[in-house]
Amino acid sequence: NKTMFGVRWRDQLYRYAAPCFGSKHGGNVLETLLAQVWRKLKTFGCNVCSWVDDVICVVENSGGADHDPMQCGGESRCPHCKETFERARTVEKLVDQEFEELGLLTSEKRVPPSQSGEFLGLCWDTVQGAFILKQEKAETLAEGARKLAQSVSVTARECAQWRGKMQWYSVCLEGVRILTRRLTEWILSLIHI
Repeated sequence: NKTMFGVRWRDQLYRYAAPCFGSKHGGNVLETLLAQVWRKLKTFGCNVCSWVDDVICVVENSGGADHDPMQCGGESRCPHCKETFERARTVEKLVDQEFEELGLLTSEKRVPPSQSGEFLGLCWDTVQGAFILKQEKAETLAEGARKLAQSVSVTARECAQWRGKMQWYSVCLEGVRILTRRLTEWILSLIHI
């Protein structure tokens, strides 16, 4: 909503068409604005994960912990999966309605209710309960590690950038948190020299 972004200066009100590029406050404003929507979605048994303007809504299966989606046959054969997908579609409509009331647009890239997809560069699978790293992302990380290892000199910034990527993808890579912790200590030791 353009009327929410503005500055008063010398008795004039100046409105932004959108948050300034790189504006730290843009995401905070959006998160505050959407907090009421996320609370409403929780009443439908929906967990929301958001990062600035990327959002994923996870609706838990109505079958509970004993339900095995690998064996049930999916939405067409399983009453629990069918009910869960119906609830997910209700949540989807509610999000559309709430966004429309707030004057926000939804992306054409959005994914309809499903048991797997991609969110912020990570593939997720709710049936397996796992995040999965795409092959090209793994290759990019490996190439970055090779370049760092083969370099004669490396800046703290270059190490920190690679470390940040590794930390982000650590939900998919076992043992990475230990490596990035040690790398962080090493980078900090370089900065303080």
